[in-house]
Amino acid sequence: MVVGGIALVVWAGVVVWCDVTTRHIPNALSVVGATASVAVAFVKGDYAALAAGAAWWLWAVCAGLLHPRARAGGADAKVGITIGVVSTLAHPAGAFVALGAAGMCHALAQGWGRWGGGGVATKETMPHAPAMMAGLATATAWGQLVG
Repeated sequence: MVVGGIALVVWAGVVVWCDVTTRHIPNALSVVGATASVAVAFVKGDYAALAAGAAWWLWAVCAGLLHPRARAGGADAKVGITIGVVSTLAHPAGAFVALGAAGMCHALAQGWGRWGGGGVATKETMPHAPAMMAGLATATAWGQLVG
């Protein structure tokens, strides 16, 4: 459990670093995270976590169909699988907590970029991974607190 937690934190840090510095998440990172999290959920028999991972992936893919500004990249969608699975493994409602927290973090960062930070974070220049990982961290911490 501890080794898995450390691996998750390291993986999340590398994903955020890559997205912030290059605006690109390498497939090697997103596929490894998705594969590992799906394998853990499958071994545990937690099909709700697998469904949550699929739902996060669908949301990332389909949101862009609803509005062009909601479009996410393919790596963001694959990272969403990991977030959905891991947050639901932490707590059955974890995916909802992660989605809400990620959305709030993203909105706050965009607002700060437009009105407080000198236009640093616009839709075109702002990476998604930091908010997504903040949502994951919030959901997993919440899952540990509420049991």
